[in-house]
Amino acid sequence: RIKKRYGCAIISMVDKAEEMDVAGADKQVRKIPRRYIAEIIQPRCEELTELIKREIENSSRLEPGLSGVILTGGASLLAGLDRLMEANLGLSVRIGMPDGIESSCASNSPLFQSNVNNPMYSTGIGLILHGTDGEPVPNPELLGRINGDVFNGIFDRMKEWVRNLFGVNGHELRGKTASMRQRI
Repeated sequence: RIKKRYGCAIISMVDKAEEMDVAGADKQVRKIPRRYIAEIIQPRCEELTELIKREIENSSRLEPGLSGVILTGGASLLAGLDRLMEANLGLSVRIGMPDGIESSCASNSPLFQSNVNNPMYSTGIGLILHGTDGEPVPNPELLGRINGDVFNGIFDRMKEWVRNLFGVNGHELRGKTASMRQRI
């Protein structure tokens, strides 16, 4: 939540005097400079950008002519990430929003549009639209339920895979996750 609410990919974009309230493990609220979070996030974003740059360089040997990068997913909403990546990749970078929703829904519910018109849903919506072969979805609320069911189903399958991989049940997995968080 801290990263989503206060995070920034470029340290210089954050005012040195800006602070945020953060509850510690002891539930006591402390004031922390927002810049501190950016000092943690920026190097991670730079590492990620370097990995992406290597992949682009490797793939451009096979398919030259890449002109830009489109960021999707929840992390694309991190303040300054597009600017940092553009500077480090030397390519234009933009945030990808779900496309084709309006034309794929029989009714244009504003509530539906505001809930799904977000980069974090781009992949899921793209898969749904691909699965419908571009045919209109008769009920936008149905698409919302399908979207939720798809993500819940994927998440459930991922949890099951982790459980099988580590041979633990849900309770043990939660305990291991909590102890990992405490160590971090």
